[in-house]
Amino acid sequence: MRSLSWCMRVGMVAVVGSGCGVLEYGESTGGGLSLGRVGIAGASGVMLAGEESSTAARFGRQDFFYEPRSGTGSQLSLFKIDDSGNITPVDYEDDTGDSISGGVTPTQIYQANSDYLLMTFQFDLTAPELSGYDSDESTLPKLYLVRKSDGAVFAFPARIQGIVGTGQSPIQTDRDGNIYFLGSVYNEPGNIYKVNVADPVNLSIQVYQPPGVTLDYWIQTQGLWSVSADGNLAYDSGPRIKKANGGIYNGSAEARAWVAPDGEFYYVDSSLGSVWPPSFKVQKLVFDSSYNATISDYGGALSENLGGCDQVVRGKLMGYGAGFGSMLGSGSVCYDPVANAPSTFSVSGVSRVSRSGASDQYYYFSGVDTSNQDILVRLDPDNFSTLPLLPTGDYSIYQFSVSPDDQVTFSALRYNDGKKVFGKIDASGSSPVVTILDESINAPAQSLIRIN
Repeated sequence: MRSLSWCMRVGMVAVVGSGCGVLEYGESTGGGLSLGRVGIAGASGVMLAGEESSTAARFGRQDFFYEPRSGTGSQLSLFKIDDSGNITPVDYEDDTGDSISGGVTPTQIYQANSDYLLMTFQFDLTAPELSGYDSDESTLPKLYLVRKSDGAVFAFPARIQGIVGTGQSPIQTDRDGNIYFLGSVYNEPGNIYKVNVADPVNLSIQVYQPPGVTLDYWIQTQGLWSVSADGNLAYDSGPRIKKANGGIYNGSAEARAWVAPDGEFYYVDSSLGSVWPPSFKVQKLVFDSSYNATISDYGGALSENLGGCDQVVRGKLMGYGAGFGSMLGSGSVCYDPVANAPSTFSVSGVSRVSRSGASDQYYYFSGVDTSNQDILVRLDPDNFSTLPLLPTGDYSIYQFSVSPDDQVTFSALRYNDGKKVFGKIDASGSSPVVTILDESINAPAQSLIRIN
């Protein structure tokens, strides 16, 4: 296991809340449990499957605090998917290379960047398989960075309990691949952490919001924060931004910023939204090499506000039914490099959008139509035409993921026999080809992530 300990950097006080730490290749001491490897090497995807239960950890929405539930979350299991669609359980090793056959339960999994996953685990120290380890639950790490290529793990400090997975982008990166996430701390408000991946052996971590700042309700519950390509952090309305050099930018608008594919901040100036007819204008905010800010209009005025945008397709940042108003089935293009302006759109016959994904060419979403029938749909981002991928009303989608070349993997409830199935769809052409991969697991996927 590579454990995370706080360290000092030049010009930074080494205290919890403003210091940093190094994910180092450490050895367990005193026979303690040290997770050393997660068996995902060679997988094209991973899947966390099982029924949600009272044993899973809960992340508070009203009080912002992490609250562990009793038990070990034993109904959840991690599986890997190979290029042929075979689904097999993932195995685990300790830091000596010995197999751990039980007592380890994954509870969260997220795409971190092109090289790593972020995962949380619960350990049942009363399980016979873990009886040989002399471990203390209070000091046992729960959150790990897992390398995709070989499954090697890097442990975070035990005080960081997990990921607060709210918002459209709970994990974000800058242009150097550094990882940012909202982490939960037991009985305390969460923090935004940065993992510096410049040195793959000695990864470092630091609390990234300004010292003394407690993140507000909208970040803790809606995930309204963003990081630019240069590592500037938008953490409050205004927008208020922590610059990568440590300075603070205080904007004058009641707005939250997002980051477009060009790596810069954008936000909606809704100051005209209270007049009739309402008018909304998108502003672009750019910091130069000296961290001076320049604001410019991005396109003209809009008659309706933008919704959340959560996927990049053909260079556009777009969303359909994402964020606020997700029950309305409305769509937004928050960034368009060709039109150089934002826009809104709608698709007839859609009532609600629940999940989304994207390939290089298409936007995908699941939800229900206006007849309350379940749908999984491919959307063309240029003309907004749609292609149903499954027979309407035959499957209820739990999760799905999409490859760059339009191969869709999904977990669903099949209505005609009540089985929970896993399947794949070749959606690259005009006639989707559906293949059921597994019916034996008979459990819903809580997360479905493509690795390669």
